[in-house]
Formats: sequence, structure tokens, C-alpha cells
Amino acid sequence: MRTDMFSFYPNKKIFGFCKPSGGRVFGQCSHLRARTKRALVPGVVRTIFQKTKKGLDMFSTHNARSVAPADPLLDLATAQLAWLGDVVAPRLERFMGYYRNPARPLTAFLPTSSNATLPTRPYRLFQEVGLPARITGFRVNSEGDAQPSGTQPLDVRRKEVVIENDIAWRLNTLVDFTTGQMPIITSTARNPERRALLTRFVNEVLARAGGVELLAELTLRAAVHGTSYLQIEPRPALLARLSMPDQTAALAADASPAATVPDEGQGAMPGEGVEGGSPGVADAMLARSEHATRITPAPEIWAEAVDAISLRTASATRICPLGSPTPPAHDDIAAFVVLHDVNDSDTPPATLMQRLRTWLSRSNTPEGLLEARQRFTFDLIEPTRWRRFVRGQLVSEGPNPLGFLPYVALNNSADPARDAAIAPTGARQVPLGLSDVEPLIPLQDELNTRLSDRAYRLTMQSARVYLGKGIADFATTPVTPGQMWATDNLDASVETFGGDASVSGEEAHINEIREALDKISGVTPVAAGLLRGKVGNLTSAVALRVTLIALLAKTQRRRAALTTVLQTTFARVLDALDRAGLFHSNPDERGLDLNWPSALPENDTERLEQAQLKVALGVPKRTVLAELGYDEVAPPPQS
Repeated sequence: MRTDMFSFYPNKKIFGFCKPSGGRVFGQCSHLRARTKRALVPGVVRTIFQKTKKGLDMFSTHNARSVAPADPLLDLATAQLAWLGDVVAPRLERFMGYYRNPARPLTAFLPTSSNATLPTRPYRLFQEVGLPARITGFRVNSEGDAQPSGTQPLDVRRKEVVIENDIAWRLNTLVDFTTGQMPIITSTARNPERRALLTRFVNEVLARAGGVELLAELTLRAAVHGTSYLQIEPRPALLARLSMPDQTAALAADASPAATVPDEGQGAMPGEGVEGGSPGVADAMLARSEHATRITPAPEIWAEAVDAISLRTASATRICPLGSPTPPAHDDIAAFVVLHDVNDSDTPPATLMQRLRTWLSRSNTPEGLLEARQRFTFDLIEPTRWRRFVRGQLVSEGPNPLGFLPYVALNNSADPARDAAIAPTGARQVPLGLSDVEPLIPLQDELNTRLSDRAYRLTMQSARVYLGKGIADFATTPVTPGQMWATDNLDASVETFGGDASVSGEEAHINEIREALDKISGVTPVAAGLLRGKVGNLTSAVALRVTLIALLAKTQRRRAALTTVLQTTFARVLDALDRAGLFHSNPDERGLDLNWPSALPENDTERLEQAQLKVALGVPKRTVLAELGYDEVAPPPQS
């Protein structure tokens, strides 16, 4: 007796559903060996499978036995790359386009040569993608490609296009408030000399990486894309040191006694060390620990240690974090896949069917996974090893001497709808934070549309138009001050029309759009120095804080995220340098304390008075000095 079952033909790549009655269910089959006449889309098959648990279990067992993946992490990376390259990256590029609003030659969108003369502005801005065709003269598809609309001349089809990029100045103001000044960075090491030395090292590494410009770029990318990455880029010399066995012990043995700072607790009685505490073993252990790490590098070693690591920002359009590919799944990042551009003009772009097969590659055959993988050139970086694939082929691999993932993510803010049905396409596959640009795009399009309509109305109606009757050569005689007209026709006349006044409703609508942009972005024109009305009846400082309360809240949240990123980054950097023998440090010395300056201008006299009150209340003097922007000076490297 026949029973219901799901059949799978690996050699023909055909899914079929068999029924005892031989009925037609997405393909006709009378028994298990029947040939299915129509191939099924894997997504439809999965929908059918979910309705029959028995069939799903039978298919999963048979499929796992037939096409067991050899590398689950590589299969996961292949599936994520498809979402990143085909879905997520174009959306992020559109966000960057709205922020940057670059201009492109108008001839790039017309069937003319690049040196053709045009009766209108010879460029087209990116934000015109959100304007209607009645204004721009171009029809735009879902991917942003523009095609001329109609057969009329370009100057007739293309009206007065006005673009006011409100997104850019709001994001720039937000970045300036967040990272306008470098924070005061100090080490959390307990020993003052070690704290000063580590503080100096961290500040030098950041200064070489760009300092405030690095932090500003990192914050700006996160504001536009929702997520940005700080990349730890080791130099070849550091990788060579990390690859050598027992390198740390060898360098420690070669350290000269002159490079060692005497122990502050040496010669003290038990329980009378510099840090105090209970008598006996505790102080002795602390003294030995500090003595082991209290090493001031020689100048050449110091320069090599500072130059061993470089920091740079990385775009979220090329990087995707990967979780654990095998159960139990967790939120920790197991690897990073880094997508590279391939300059291959002979390779045609992927078709829709190729993209669909790639997106469904995790539930497809190994042949489908390989076909999807051949579309990309990427690096797969794990904490213990790395691999590079070019067109699906493994070309190089090796161990990861760093021992950690070289990317630290800065999320703008968490996306609460990531796992919901309303989440953007690809949000579950490629985790990103919320972008500050996305909610502003509809209002930016509406603002540009109304500004363009107003400009067109002013062009057509504001200028006066003259209608002359019975005057010879009236059409060729210019209408200018002091111009004389003469005629013998007693019925001659000149009539004027046009010159309409502005419409109050139009101005109110534009102002309401700008106010909506203020509320959504949290950045008001006051932050950019534009005062439209009275600030308030409170004191100037309090009134300014109330006016900018939304912007200050965003600034504090972004600074907290930046603090976490820098602390994580330098904990990894100091760990790598310690294992390489370039710069010794204990795990408890690798913490950082960041004191951010106030985003608002302050009175120095008031700040000093507040500092004196804090010291009188018992706040440590070192903390107060750090808040004021002063810090301990590190000793120079010994020669």
C-alpha cells in the first residue's frame, strides 16, 4: 500500500510531492519513481512542508543524509553575502546618497554625447530620485535608474528643480556635537606610572589614526547606515611577532634591568604596601604583579609598538557579522565576512533567478551553494583563522595570529523590529542599527517637491507679462526702463498680467515640513546657529539646554556607544601587543576611562568654581582634573 511522502531527486534538482491517488499537487506524479513535470520553487516547498510535520521530518532526514553541508559557517556566509550584496547594500547606498546628494552630469541620463549642450542645468542631483516626473522630466524605477519621460524637449519636460539638503546639515550638526572635541582618555591602571604610560600610548595610537576625524567618520557612518565598524589593522611586523612561538617570554628575558622601574612596595613590611590592604600575602602578590608589568619600553620599541596597530573605519555595506551556524544559536559573533569589489567587466550582473537561488541557498543543494558563492569575492575571518574566496574558489588561508575578530561594531541604536514581520528586507540576515536618514527621506522628498513647485509657480507667474495691441514691432522691442513706444493707432493699448503675490498656505506648508524634520531628527536650527525666535525667559544656559534637549540626549547616547567601542578596541590591541612582547600589560590595566567635554559652550569661571566644590566634597582630584581637561603627564621612554 502506498503512503504519502516527499520525494527528492538530487541528480535532477527536482522536488516532487507524491500522493497515493496520483493527483496533481505542484507537479504530477503517480508513485515515488514518477518524473515530476514541473520543478518547484524551494520557498513554496518549505511552505507545504510546514503544514505536514511528518513530511517535514522525512524530508529533513533524507535531505541531511543526501546533501550534508561540509562547512556550515561557509554556507551561512554565502547566504548572508547574497542578502548583503543584493538587498542591504543598495538600501544603505541610497541612505548615503540622500546624505551626500552628489551631482551627476545630466548627459549620463540622456541618449546624447557627454559634450552635448543643454538648455537647462547640466547636472542632476541624487535627491531628484524622490521627485515626481512632472518636475524632473525623468521616470525612476525601484532601483533608482532614471529614464527620460515623454518626447518633448528637455527644457519643457524639466521644470524648476530645487533641492535643499536638510538631511546633511542635521547629521553634520549631530556629529559635531558628538565628536567635536576629543575626549580625555585615561587608563584605569592602579599604578600612577603605569596609568600615565598606558594613557600616553592610547592617545598616540588614536592620534596617528586621525583622532577626532576618526571618531567623527565612525559616528557619521553609523548615523547614515545604522552601523559602522572600527577595524583593527595590524602591521606585518606585529603579525610576524605573534606567529613566533614563545615570543613574549623571549623578549621579557632580554629586557635590561635599567628598563625596569623599582617596585614602590619594595622594603615595606607585610601589610604596609603602597596600596594598603590586609597584611601578608595580598600586598606581596600585588607588588610582584606590578613589578612584572612596570616596564618602560626603549624608544625604538615604543615607536614599533605605537606603529604596530592602525585603526580605520569600515563601511557596513561590505561587512556582515555571522552568528553560530550550529545550534544552540547565540548572539555572539562567530566570524565576519568581508565583501570585496571585483573589477571584472566580463562578468554579467546577476539575474533575478540567480539572486533567488542565492537567497535560498541555505536550503538548496551544494551545487546551488557553489553557484551562489561564485558570484562573490570575500574574506571569511574567524578568531582562529581566515580564508579568502575568489569567485567561489579558496585561494588562500591561514591562522589568525591576533586571536580575535578585527572589527568592532558601533550601532547607532538597536532596531526593535529586526525579527518582526515589518522589518526591512534582509534585516534578519544582516543585523544593523537604525539609520537617522531613513525616517527623514519622505519628508525630504516632500520638502523638495514643494520647493520645486513654488519655484515653478514663481517662474511662471511672478514675472509680469505684457500684451500689446496696435503697436508696431512690439514683440521685438524690449520692455526696459526709459524705453519709448510710438504709434498712430488711437486704439493701441498695453495690458499687464501676472506678478502674483506669494501664497501664505504654501509658506506655512513648507515651514511645517521643516518643523517635522526638526522633531524627527532631534536637531533644531538653533544647534546650527539659526535663531528664529526668542530662546525663552529662563537663564541662557538652562533655556539653551531645554531647546536642545533631544539633541543632547542623542549626543550622550552616541558618546556612550563610542566609549564602549574604544574600550573594547584597546583591550584587544593591548592584549595583542602583550602577546607579541612589544608592550606588556596586565588584563586589569587595559581598561579606559573617557571624559567627554560638554557639547555646549560653558563659562570657564563657573567650571572652576564647580571643580573646587567637588574637591571640597571629597571627589578625587585626579577625576576633577580629567573633567577639566587636564591629565597626568607620562614619563618619556628611557633611552
